[in-house]
Amino acid sequence: MRILPTPPPASTPVANNIHPAPTAAVSSLMASGAVVNATVLQHRGDQLYEMLAQRQHFLAHSQQPLQVGQKLTLQVNNKPQTAAAVELRIINAQQQAIKENLRAALPRQQDLQPLLQRLSLILAPNNAHQLPTDLVKVSEQFLRQMPNVQQISQAAGLQQAVQLSGIFHEAALLAGQPINDLKTQLLQLWSILNTQSQQLNPQQLSQGIWIRPELSQQLKAQSNQTAQSPLPGSLLPQRMSISSHQSSTIGQLLQLLMQDAEGVISRLESHQLMHLQQRDPQQTQWFIDLPVRHEQHTDLLRMHVQRDSREGQEDEAIWSFSVSFDFEQTGPMLAKITLAESLSIQFYAERAATVGLINEFAEHLQTTLTELTHQHISIHIRQGMPHPDSLPKTLNDVLSETA
Repeated sequence: MRILPTPPPASTPVANNIHPAPTAAVSSLMASGAVVNATVLQHRGDQLYEMLAQRQHFLAHSQQPLQVGQKLTLQVNNKPQTAAAVELRIINAQQQAIKENLRAALPRQQDLQPLLQRLSLILAPNNAHQLPTDLVKVSEQFLRQMPNVQQISQAAGLQQAVQLSGIFHEAALLAGQPINDLKTQLLQLWSILNTQSQQLNPQQLSQGIWIRPELSQQLKAQSNQTAQSPLPGSLLPQRMSISSHQSSTIGQLLQLLMQDAEGVISRLESHQLMHLQQRDPQQTQWFIDLPVRHEQHTDLLRMHVQRDSREGQEDEAIWSFSVSFDFEQTGPMLAKITLAESLSIQFYAERAATVGLINEFAEHLQTTLTELTHQHISIHIRQGMPHPDSLPKTLNDVLSETA
């Protein structure tokens, strides 16, 4: 058995066998992928250490110097044919905790669209009069705080919207900065809904309501709608829809809204954890879901920002920014901007009419950006969406272990 250092060396020497042969109890701990908490009991010399895990003693060779009494979190790195071939890798305890929290958040997470649609339906004139005044008021307040199209069309407005997206919530709190971001608003929304569900009497909670589809243009069935929430970090636009006609009680509606809010908070926290679990110090990336108000409804932008530093040289970093959406007027679209020695822009759109619209303004965009940046600008326009394999995958480790 050997313990591999973290990070692994460029070349790994031949494994040293366990000596003496391990007991059956020790072998049972070493299933492929298993995580083992162990303590170093004694240094036997020549990189050989006596270890204790779950009351079982074993010897292991370690290329990384260990201290007597040191506590390690180890993961079985391979599925051995024999116990002597077992490899263990030292896991960063903080990274392991992040991965476990991310794995726990994934089943609870939910896309933001159902919550936005349900709140919009509540505010429809023919629906609002059936509902408690406080519920209508909190729905209106929540939606009113979303950034609008005019705001994100300006650089300063977009920057502020990203800062208030909730992804930096805890960082602002640690810095002692009060922040009214999306995460704050979601937590407040859930708290108010929970208070209302407790304050209403049983008769009020059981009162029947009929939600009418006043927003049918925004909620109409479309071929690309899905009932399953996309995974955190998904960049392909997926329009989700709730049922336009909903016959239920006020109590059931409150529970649905609370579940929606809880799911969105879990999704936001999944994006935060995905940022924290990154191991490559030369690469940093953020995933952001950004709601945007437009007239009487709210759309959703899925954003990905990535920075790659070349050999740690910050001034030579490559930045890329991707944004996808599914507006009623344009259909599904994705744009990716890459800034290195030159500026490259790629547009993807499902509808031929949208591709034609982008082509119509591409030359003007290229000229304007060239004047602003004094760089070569390349623009590529394609009909259809990019293949999922070409998009960022930060959940691979978690999903493979879960499977």
